[in-house]
Amino acid sequence: AFKISGKRTVGIIVGFTALVTPWFFEFGRWFSDASYYPLVLALFLLALHRASLKDRWRWGDVAGIALTLGLLTYTYTIGRMLAPMLALGLVCFITNKQRLVDVIKTWLAYGITLIPFLVFYFRYPTALSSRFMILSYFRTETTLQGILVRFITRYFQDLSLVGLLIRGDINPRHHVPGATGSILVATFILAIVGFVVVLLHHRDNPWWRFIIFGTFVSVIPGALTIDAFHTGRMIAYPIFLMILTIPALEWLMEKGEERWKAAVNEPEPDGSKIVDRAPGFSFRRVALITLVLGTVAQATYFQIKFWRDGYDRPYAWDAPYKEVYDTAVQIPSRPIYLADGYWGPGYIHALWYAALEGRNASEFVHLPYKTEPPSGSLVISSDEGCTRCEILMETGQYLLYRKL
Repeated sequence: AFKISGKRTVGIIVGFTALVTPWFFEFGRWFSDASYYPLVLALFLLALHRASLKDRWRWGDVAGIALTLGLLTYTYTIGRMLAPMLALGLVCFITNKQRLVDVIKTWLAYGITLIPFLVFYFRYPTALSSRFMILSYFRTETTLQGILVRFITRYFQDLSLVGLLIRGDINPRHHVPGATGSILVATFILAIVGFVVVLLHHRDNPWWRFIIFGTFVSVIPGALTIDAFHTGRMIAYPIFLMILTIPALEWLMEKGEERWKAAVNEPEPDGSKIVDRAPGFSFRRVALITLVLGTVAQATYFQIKFWRDGYDRPYAWDAPYKEVYDTAVQIPSRPIYLADGYWGPGYIHALWYAALEGRNASEFVHLPYKTEPPSGSLVISSDEGCTRCEILMETGQYLLYRKL
């Protein structure tokens, strides 16, 4: 924010807001690959903004943009789609032949970073697509028209203000229930104002055209899956919203009211001026103070809810798996089959607890997705149910059953 605006106050406000925004605060405490995505996206935008200020992109600029695009591709699964779209968005910077050459060089450099990805994909094509097929509606919608209608519906669900400002992600692992929305109301207001300021005053600026483009495409990875308003798959969206607050803050801080005063403050007959009696605070300044105070108030409420209710989410953090695991290892049947389903790759918990206890990993067999275990076997599953089975234990999202 400081690099873009050149104003330290803007940098402080945006930085403070980012620190207390529920979306970033909770997301950064997952301690998973997804937690690093905001950092990687910020690095990419810093590299791109620095290059956007130059007439020509040197190889250092090209390398910075391409390498951070590569990191965006590999750091989190949504990057496989989002990073190429952001690379395509570089067309926003093509304003002359020289810049066209710069963008093409960047695309070629980014393409080099994708070589390991392509090699892996052609060797193990299902490894990268299986998780997406589980989470998307592509397996249930059989026609292109059905997929398109579902995508449009899901896209606008993710843009819903209910999820953004009131409810947040309904998955309690991602957001503390009842702790208001994932984005602060003041931040959203500033983002809308910033969007209008960009359209009115900066629409010819390639950088701001790219930010508008990035704001809308950042929703697409989440809109391709069945979960509405998924915090992880939409993590790029609040970052672009945060950037859009910068022109709004600049507009609220600028001395535009001085031009208005100069236009209306003609000298009175007695020689006095209206400006001498003008209030010390303009509307913009009052609005800015109100929004900052609103940010502090809502952030305080969220923090109270987080520290009071945030730990009361054992199911959300896979705590029940230990109960299922402890019961399973007490049963003599070996090996114990580990089946993954809707609730994700839960098998890793069994291997983790086995390692802590010094058990031999050969006691467990991780089943390929949708592979049926042998008849009579003992199974720990993260699926929503089982067929032809005797359920021995069910807790949270995990099942322990014997296959019949």
